[in-house]
Amino acid sequence: MQILKLDGLCKQYPAFRLDNVSFSMEAGTIMGLIGRNGAGKTTTLKSMLHLVHPDAGQITICGLDMDTDERVIRSRIGFVSGGASYYQRKRLRELTNVTKDFYPDWDSERYARLVRQFSLDEVWMLPNGNPPHKRDHSKADVNMRLDMLRLAVKGLSYVKVCDLEQSKDAYHYTFQTLLTLNRMYPEVQFYFIMGADSLFDFEDWREPGIISQECILLAAARDHCRLEEIQQQIRMLKEKYDADIRILNTPDMEIASADIRGRIAGGEDISQMLPAEVEAYIRSHHLYEKG
Repeated sequence: MQILKLDGLCKQYPAFRLDNVSFSMEAGTIMGLIGRNGAGKTTTLKSMLHLVHPDAGQITICGLDMDTDERVIRSRIGFVSGGASYYQRKRLRELTNVTKDFYPDWDSERYARLVRQFSLDEVWMLPNGNPPHKRDHSKADVNMRLDMLRLAVKGLSYVKVCDLEQSKDAYHYTFQTLLTLNRMYPEVQFYFIMGADSLFDFEDWREPGIISQECILLAAARDHCRLEEIQQQIRMLKEKYDADIRILNTPDMEIASADIRGRIAGGEDISQMLPAEVEAYIRSHHLYEKG
């Protein structure tokens, strides 16, 4: 079945012309448009979706004509451009209530099942101003780490930076932070995302029993070779602390913060490892450099 067909698509601008573009695409396939800047890739996409109106040509999507069935077609497809700017201060449920009105066949039950996989409305990042397990705080204090976090997550509506552990005057323990959050937001179910490796020293944390009762633990596993060992540790902790621990599968990434700091100290390039604004902040403040 042809999922997409363009026949003689044309669009004229003062300094550019999209001329007689024709191609088709079968259902179940992935297609990419490759070309130099100004070749017409974006114009083709926008024209076939009527984000700009083509001057000529026929567009067929899902067997329907874009000129006569545009509303029906739009209710059956999704489009993600190079960037998406949602309302950054809105919660996921509020964005959902707006979005679903555009889709008459919106499957609320299926959507709810997908959301309930971990039921995360937002992800809160909490840099620790005085972590008890780390003694060297000279490289970047918590205010600088807060600044870098805000730069790193800028534009991500579902990620918030929380300064609850900002103070450097006392040690901050996870159990205390969770007790405070649950007292402040009694209607919220909190999940605590931790590296799966931390499961193996979890019993050395202050009050692991309280942590287990105050949140659902998500163990981010990026070393999938150790998955059986991780699952065995989860079973032990569940039995001992009645903890709700779930595995959060994450992609394998050969990047670690220690490697980034080491490359900076060695004067090596980090441009492919960090957002450009974060790298610029590090360079301007001379963070992690030798001496």
